[in-house]
Amino acid sequence: MQGAKDGLWSYLQGLSQRANGRFGRLKHEATGAATLQVIIPAQTLRVDVVPRVEPTFRNVMSLATGGKRLQCANVYTAYTKINVEPIGATPLSYSIDDPLAAPVMGLQIEAELPAGATGDSYSFWEIADATAYTTQTGDHLEADVFPFTGDPASQSLLLYNGAWGGGTLLAQVSLPAALGVWSALKVAVTAGLAVTHAAFVHDADTPGAHKTVLKNVRITDGAGTVRHTLYGVGGEPSRSQSWRNAAYLNRRCGPANSLLVYLWSGTTQVANPFNCTVEAV
Repeated sequence: MQGAKDGLWSYLQGLSQRANGRFGRLKHEATGAATLQVIIPAQTLRVDVVPRVEPTFRNVMSLATGGKRLQCANVYTAYTKINVEPIGATPLSYSIDDPLAAPVMGLQIEAELPAGATGDSYSFWEIADATAYTTQTGDHLEADVFPFTGDPASQSLLLYNGAWGGGTLLAQVSLPAALGVWSALKVAVTAGLAVTHAAFVHDADTPGAHKTVLKNVRITDGAGTVRHTLYGVGGEPSRSQSWRNAAYLNRRCGPANSLLVYLWSGTTQVANPFNCTVEAV
């Protein structure tokens, strides 16, 4: 029997074991050339999922416009409880938006294609403000991607110059089909034009949620030197907005394992300090 809290496996000795951890597995092995024959009685492996409690976000100031982003320290698959306590004597309510959860950190982008959608379906979401950069000879678009839900082969990164349909596609590279692993993307970029749009594209016709995490999105000289950074390894993107969409719903973009908090006085959004506790698995 092996157990692990965060991916580092340790052996548990004896015939009956109990341990706290996030992962468990049964392993049988033998060394040398001898043949090992084992009779294994019925085995039962019980897993009780206990939510992890994030360190409390204390005395955080909400915003009068837009949501206040809270970044979790750990990675998750789902939130089980989010509690916000406004500070002060004035009664206030709160709302939560964009609760993003992923098995890795980076920039999380997701979109859902509903069942029954017909015709051409696509979602273009801008992930960076790259308007200050004009492409050069030898430029390449590079990124690390971690698709974990949906159809990654129908997703891509692109750079564009001008209005859609009348401009120039500078670069586009599709994601590999593998789910749950980091992959490196690299594609040559057309030189001599300003980048007006840096976007992530969902183009699947398969219904369901399609989710991917990005990091190290950059324009390089093709040999390792970074000429322009579009997104690093964490934090808010320099631009996050819809560019084009047909049929997709529940489109979100933001730092993985984070959420937005809003405080309200009646129907008016207010800036006010608050505490927040988060539990997730």
